[in-house]
Amino acid sequence: MGRPKKWDEINPLGPMLRALCLGNAAYCDEHFHHLPNCINDATSVKEIVNTVPSSEAELKTNLKDKKAMQTAFAEFLGRASARPPRVLLFYFSGHGVQTGDQLYLVPTGASHSDCEKLEEQCLSHGEIFCTFKDWLRKVNITDVMCAVVIDACRSQVDGSECTDPFPEALEPRGNGRPEVWVMCVATARSKAAY
Repeated sequence: MGRPKKWDEINPLGPMLRALCLGNAAYCDEHFHHLPNCINDATSVKEIVNTVPSSEAELKTNLKDKKAMQTAFAEFLGRASARPPRVLLFYFSGHGVQTGDQLYLVPTGASHSDCEKLEEQCLSHGEIFCTFKDWLRKVNITDVMCAVVIDACRSQVDGSECTDPFPEALEPRGNGRPEVWVMCVATARSKAAY
């Protein structure tokens, strides 16, 4: 494979930005109620990205389970492999639940339950960053900006206590993050997004 390359060494004329926009609205659990604006939000982000020169975005809506979310993300990265962009954006609008230092993105088929089930049912921001890092290793590029924007609540499950030393931080763990990354969330811990 050789030494990892910088983006402008291999793709100076490639796309600047590729975005995956996920909008989950059709929830039907008593705790995860329907969110009518999430698809509109994800669609708006997609449309805005598509107005940026040399950029493209795709939209996926109402992903029922963690596997569907993982598959959409893997397929998106697979398409990006042919011509890696300067910036990869993962945008999510839907329900979110935080426990400890992980923010879980809730698929529409998930049911509200204890913290142990979150990892099985939901995609965490930590998993997203690890997937970005693995993709960068496969395409052998070090400096693609990996951006994650989460427009979701950061509610706690069953009153679980915050145990991380920086309760407002969601920094991906050191060994599970790409070299160049940014993350934006819509709310503070234990707050609702509107």
